[in-house]
Amino acid sequence: MLIGIVGLAALAPRLPVVEMKIKDIGPQGENPFLNYATIRVKGEVISVPSVSISQGRISLYFTISDETGSIDVRAYDPVASQMIKEGKVPLPGDIFIGEVQVRVRETYSYLIIQGINLFEIKTRSGDVIEVTSLSLNIPQGTLVRATGRATNLRNVSAGWLFDLQTSGGTITVLVPTFVTILDTRRASFAYNNISIGAELTITGVVYHYRGTSPEIVVRKLEDIVIKTPVVQPGIPPGLNVVKLRDLARYVNSMVLVSVTLRGLGYESGTQMPYIIYVYDDTGNGTVRANTTLVLRINPMETATGSILNITGTVRILGGNIVIEANNIIVVKKEPPKVLNISYILENFDEYMGMIVGIRGSLADYRTTSGGSYIITFSDNTGEITVFIPRSAWDRIQQNIQQSILNRETVTFYGYLTLYGTTPELVVYHASGVEV
Repeated sequence: MLIGIVGLAALAPRLPVVEMKIKDIGPQGENPFLNYATIRVKGEVISVPSVSISQGRISLYFTISDETGSIDVRAYDPVASQMIKEGKVPLPGDIFIGEVQVRVRETYSYLIIQGINLFEIKTRSGDVIEVTSLSLNIPQGTLVRATGRATNLRNVSAGWLFDLQTSGGTITVLVPTFVTILDTRRASFAYNNISIGAELTITGVVYHYRGTSPEIVVRKLEDIVIKTPVVQPGIPPGLNVVKLRDLARYVNSMVLVSVTLRGLGYESGTQMPYIIYVYDDTGNGTVRANTTLVLRINPMETATGSILNITGTVRILGGNIVIEANNIIVVKKEPPKVLNISYILENFDEYMGMIVGIRGSLADYRTTSGGSYIITFSDNTGEITVFIPRSAWDRIQQNIQQSILNRETVTFYGYLTLYGTTPELVVYHASGVEV
């Protein structure tokens, strides 16, 4: 009886997968013949995994290194979601060992995890160490526990960052995005309590941020134990919950407003350079905020029409009543509209300040002396200027930066403004670009 070629392939023994050093893979795209090859690799995780979401699908990104070099590793859905659900996301100090597929681009290469069972993670052994402070003498990946009061909560590209005031000093804590992304109810409760200074016990691994600043990275939400939860999450006792029309009665007082986001603006030279335009059922309002708070408004998912809870102090500035924000919580997300450039330009007065998306490609660009990017961006209907401040550009992943500069089709998300008389889209957030 004859056996077909497919049958022979199925019966053939599986060829062993070659283990390679990172240098031999060619992390700068040196080995195009490896494109789509399956290899085995082993390396220490040296970055906190980052997350991106496109059309509801999750992607994970992290970097590993061995004695020969470093390379990025990626996982796409459904594998990425499985990794999060099963607690199989590596953190700095872990050893990643697995079979991966190599992808080679012109100037860089990366590795793709293709199955939840095709890799393993080895964590640093040992008991949990109780700490009241951190130093670089504690090895990266060491499991530690600390108790204290949360302060200075801010959103960063990697997740939530806050300070834990302990009996021995201040410890920086990072809650990565992948920890919070699948359990929004529990994450919201934790976030609200952290935002108003609850007493916490935190368990996590030590990470040497940029090699100089040790911090604790949380592996899962269960590792955030709230010792003194508030009765009403996010609303401290005695706080005035008010409507925008009544702000004049609360000058120099702390208030909380629940408002709808209309758009953003920027005014340089102040400690709170961002202007947040909001409204409720009683009128319009203006909020001033620093960069850290505004980064909680991720333009890829939180755009015009989103609901925000904002706490802050009511002030009179230049004869106008404003709220100087000290906390912003996104209650309901409204995704941005992706619009044609010609439509934006024809209706610019209506869309001024609004957070929107535009899809197209780079036509030209230049950089400022401060490292910001000024891009002429076009679709099939017109051109508009896109401004990416250096603070945002430096946080955009390198492969995405290359896609932009290589004139690939991308979507930018940001707020619309005028530079002089020239309309432009400001991409103020590192998540404001999608390939």
